[in-house]
Amino acid sequence: MAYTSRYTNRPVQACDLAAHIVNANLAASKGVDLPFRYWTTSKYWLAEFKSQQHAARRLIEVYGEQALLKVLQDPANSKTISLRAHWLIESKLKEALESLPPDDREWKPVERVSTDKVRPTPKKKTLRDLDEV
Repeated sequence: MAYTSRYTNRPVQACDLAAHIVNANLAASKGVDLPFRYWTTSKYWLAEFKSQQHAARRLIEVYGEQALLKVLQDPANSKTISLRAHWLIESKLKEALESLPPDDREWKPVERVSTDKVRPTPKKKTLRDLDEV
């Protein structure tokens, strides 16, 4: 789905819009105004944009576009300056997802891989082992 952003003249994807919102919050916390196409102005903003865009993609895979954008556009969350702290916004995303109509929910449970099993460490080969072969 295409969204509109005040930092471009073109339609953007949900992950781009989420990155724009979070970067605008970050700039506001630093007392800076973001210019049009701010990611082209410095390496810092380019790195921030790419980082937040990647984090937004990962959250969208789990919770869906509408839940993420609903949380970010809520005035109560106007101080969110990073999407990397998943534990911080995870409960808010679940609440937003539950409040959406059933047809608009895109969330599918993600199975976590158990880390209880310990992989055996491979035996290192020595020069003697190589001579015996």
